Amino acid sequence: MLLCVTPWGFGKLLRWLNNTYHPNEIVVTENGFLIKLEHCYMSEALDAIHDGINITGYSVWSLLDSFEWIFGYTSKYGLYQVDMADPQRQRRPKKSAVYYSNVLRTRCRRL
Repeated sequence: MLLCVTPWGFGKLLRWLNNTYHPNEIVVTENGFLIKLEHCYMSEALDAIHDGINITGYSVWSLLDSFEWIFGYTSKYGLYQVDMADPQRQRRPKKSAVYYSNVLRTRCRRL
């Protein structure tokens, strides 16, 4: 399966939605892609907010690593890593969890 990663496309989509439908608000309920690229999608959302688009909610793709229909437990989309080898399913925050928390707290994309 081929997945295309286009954070800039997300920003373009937000602007198109805003300019086409003029919504009172936009709530993003599930967005992002893997650990290393999460900040790119969030950055696009922040840029859109700074451009005056009223994004009132944003949620990343997944809180925890979870079962994905095509990839099973091999894809790690969550903010928290789940150790599937541990019977207790130990959870550890990833760098993206720290980054996401910082963005929410400071409304700034820098750590």
